[in-house]
Amino acid sequence: AFKLVAERSLHRLVLAGLDGGGGDPDDSAAATRIALHGLGGAGKTTMAARLVRDSAVCQAFDRVCWITLGTSPDFPLLRQSLFRQLTGGSAPPQQAAADPAAMLEALKGAARGQRVLLILDDFWENQEKALNPLDPSDGRSRLVATTQIRRLLGTRGCAEVEVGPLSAGED
Repeated sequence: AFKLVAERSLHRLVLAGLDGGGGDPDDSAAATRIALHGLGGAGKTTMAARLVRDSAVCQAFDRVCWITLGTSPDFPLLRQSLFRQLTGGSAPPQQAAADPAAMLEALKGAARGQRVLLILDDFWENQEKALNPLDPSDGRSRLVATTQIRRLLGTRGCAEVEVGPLSAGED
């Protein structure tokens, strides 16, 4: 039952403030950054995967992107993958591929004007700035991070959903 409550909370947070997505378009205080946190194996990735397969969620966003990081991510490769997801398959600009700052600007340009749901799976400290192209003031996009670290995204414009260990009937 705890897992179902957490999953409903996540769904509600992601759609809050979005018109056409089942959320309340007048909810201007909607969090644009949401952390799913809990122990390894608690079901955070599974919960995020179910979220991105939900039809109301898919309809609420122009792009749904998924990046798995881990403790030692290959940022250049992940940035290229994210660029392709944001653009529907286009390769990133040649001059940006070798320069992390230029690539982040290219990612921001690709995300601009779109309603993006970005899942950063297995997210650890000091990774957001290297990969997140979303403007935190744009209430039409959402970042969802699965992590083992509480308050990793901070508290400003961020909500957290705690995911407890799976019980025998929830796996």
